[in-house]
Amino acid sequence: MVRRAAGLGRFPGLRRAVPAQGVAAAPDPVRRRPGALRHRLERRGGGRRGGGTCPAADARPVPARRHPTVTPHPAEHATTAASVNGWLVLLGAVGASGYLIGLFQPRRRNRRWPATRTACALAGCGAVASAAVVPSHPFTGHVAGHLLLTMLAPLLLALSAPVLLALRTLPPAPRRAVTAVLRSRTVRTVTRPAVLAPLVVILQVGGLFAFYLTPLFALAHQHPMLGALVHLHMFLAGYLFSWYLVGRDPRPHRPSTVLALGVLVIVAVSHDVLAKLLYARQLPTTAGDPDQIRAGAQLLYYGGTAIETVIAVLVMADWYRRGARRRPRGQDLPEATVVVRAGSRAAPDTSPAITMSTSTARRPLSRPKCSPRKPMSGGPTRNAR
Repeated sequence: MVRRAAGLGRFPGLRRAVPAQGVAAAPDPVRRRPGALRHRLERRGGGRRGGGTCPAADARPVPARRHPTVTPHPAEHATTAASVNGWLVLLGAVGASGYLIGLFQPRRRNRRWPATRTACALAGCGAVASAAVVPSHPFTGHVAGHLLLTMLAPLLLALSAPVLLALRTLPPAPRRAVTAVLRSRTVRTVTRPAVLAPLVVILQVGGLFAFYLTPLFALAHQHPMLGALVHLHMFLAGYLFSWYLVGRDPRPHRPSTVLALGVLVIVAVSHDVLAKLLYARQLPTTAGDPDQIRAGAQLLYYGGTAIETVIAVLVMADWYRRGARRRPRGQDLPEATVVVRAGSRAAPDTSPAITMSTSTARRPLSRPKCSPRKPMSGGPTRNAR
């Protein structure tokens, strides 16, 4: 059934056939349609011929952008969050205790262990425990815990050489097992510089960008177990990064200084870019108000730069140490001249001299291989004049 809309004489352009709409009354051509159907046209006011403005009833204000804050954990998640923090404190205490037990075992009484490694181990375990104590609200507290757990603690633990201490203190059977793992084909393949360098960059940089620029940040705060897994991944990635650059443990392959500095520069630039993105775009939006987000981004930028500067200094110190080890002994020292008279221990005179460097001057002069000739009976000796 086709009908004509009533009262269209005033609008020649609207004289067209329209399908019937059932029992409902025919729409008035003068009145605008609801705003939900033609929202953009009605907001601009140019929907019908001849111009006009949309009614006040159809105007909808645009809501302002809000920065919601991360609400505290619900009651059912509070116990889980507390247990996760307690496990971090326990792991830090167990790690420090195990290191000290291995340090003072009877097998190591006659072996010296650098005090700096012990201090690094205790400080690293303390950083792990402190990361659990630091509150995650506001955003600056979360960033401080992140720097302690994923950057500072892995660096200190890598400098403490825990695998080397285990090889020196474990019984023979576990020691052979650890040695077999380090010498296995899988470890030798994975630790090659061409394989491990891109893996370190992907794990270190990709995890940070995925955590702060995706909804994973909000999910990790809502579900403490997921947050614990994310922080475990970041801790292992940070330890692999520090161990690859400045680790003191034995390994099949060590990167060159140029490659190590290249990896460090890529990771440092990525950290700085991430901090600037958080500051400029106020991300993540669930981390708090804009001031808290900016303060946290600044702490992430300057704190990460300070730790990466320490790593760069350690890389260059290792390069300098390797260069000094390869230099021959006494190469940069002046040569010492020792004058020895042939066949006599008297003071030097005009006899031919022997010039020796410092490295050979410390060695005693070798005796002649054959004994001097005996003088003939009744004849004068060779030296008698």
